[in-house]
Amino acid sequence: MIRSLSPGIPLGVGSKHEYEKFLKQNRIRHTKIKPRTPQSNGIVERFNRTLLEEFYQIAMMKKVYSSLDQLQDDLDKFIYYYNFKRTNQGYRLKGKIPYQKFLDSKRKYALPEPQ
Repeated sequence: MIRSLSPGIPLGVGSKHEYEKFLKQNRIRHTKIKPRTPQSNGIVERFNRTLLEEFYQIAMMKKVYSSLDQLQDDLDKFIYYYNFKRTNQGYRLKGKIPYQKFLDSKRKYALPEPQ
């Protein structure tokens, strides 16, 4: 499922028609939320806070970045750590690593094989 602010489509995606076609082909449900309602998007809001507290605030104190590429490299390393090494104490993951939770539930939520 993808949630986005009404009425938009993600940046970098072609036309609205191409986006809707992609969603339909991949059986992805797209719901729209009202702007300025963090209650509707709590998981993303919490992830943004984690990025701020565990990556950006620390990275900016430790290092002076001379390019966005340097910052992107460090962010990529943090995202890898977050998804594959760091346990998450949230109510959905309950101490598991996000990737492990994905593997555990993969069969339950997997889309049927294309024919």
